[in-house]
Amino acid sequence: AVAAGAVVPITRRVHRNPTKARGCEPKSLIILPIQKAYPLYTSQINHYFGTIAQSHQDSFIALNTLLFHQALFIYLPPHTILQKPLLIHHLTTHPSHPSIHPRLLLLLGQNSHLTCIENFYTQAENQILINRVAEINLAPHAQLNYYQLQPKTPSPTWQMHYTHIQQSQNAQLNHYTFSLGSKLVRNHLATKLAEPYSEANLYGLYAINGENYIENQTEIDHYAPNTTSAQHYRGTVKNNAKGIFRGTIYVRPHAQKTQANQNHHAWILSPKARIYTQPRLAIQADDVKCTHGATISQPDAAQLFYAQTRGITPQKAHQLLLQSFYDQLIKSVKVLPLQAYLRKNIIHTSLK
Repeated sequence: AVAAGAVVPITRRVHRNPTKARGCEPKSLIILPIQKAYPLYTSQINHYFGTIAQSHQDSFIALNTLLFHQALFIYLPPHTILQKPLLIHHLTTHPSHPSIHPRLLLLLGQNSHLTCIENFYTQAENQILINRVAEINLAPHAQLNYYQLQPKTPSPTWQMHYTHIQQSQNAQLNHYTFSLGSKLVRNHLATKLAEPYSEANLYGLYAINGENYIENQTEIDHYAPNTTSAQHYRGTVKNNAKGIFRGTIYVRPHAQKTQANQNHHAWILSPKARIYTQPRLAIQADDVKCTHGATISQPDAAQLFYAQTRGITPQKAHQLLLQSFYDQLIKSVKVLPLQAYLRKNIIHTSLK
């Protein structure tokens, strides 16, 4: 069976099953199965569901649209700030079917702020496909901090994660993806900066080993002028693992004054491990500032030698270099317990 639920931070403003008077806007976080939410939020669901992530864009999105059984609807009304993080925990134990298809629709109202942590954990022993699709819309001046965790799985799990986001004027997105290893992981993250002064910051960190495979695909569509984006991805591969990063930045003809930056840095920790990186800029405007950079290397031998001359063992020196490499991204995480979890588990995965 598959259990997917939401743990709501303790606050008097949160109600799971709101019954408001007709015409009154609720002032609390709404979390409902989409079947129950539809009679209450018909116009919002009709407008956004299946339109931000469209079936014709990818065959796995079409498969999810066809086969999903339950979808989670989350709505944060305008001018609402949730002080503590919202946790969405996906637990896969003993599925009766070889594939599951979670679906999420997340809507943030104007000037609302939300921090969300989505965690995927599987205890299944047999091979399984997890094909998850999330659609997110940020209203004007909304702010979303989104952390997606993909822990190391004991079974040969195939994971497809599609996250499609649409941002309105002055909306800010900070999205983090942390991948610690599965048989195959594909993260497809796409955001559309649909209105001026919207901002997107995408962060990714991965540490994989064994025979595992990870592919990070990002698409940032600068559709409106005066928009800003930044991508910061880091990762390590070990043994026979393989990693791929494909990052695309679109700048539309009328999207003048765009600023976009993309960086991908990776370390290869074993002779047979492989990393491939494919940055892509599709710029159709002339008054823009867009840059990209990519490096693929091994831990610096000179730094390892310097640490050993100071009495540090080779294993400890290697661990310190990995910690420094990862921490340049982990330190930007605003949730301190999550910082500690990442430092512990990523180093453990890298040294195995």
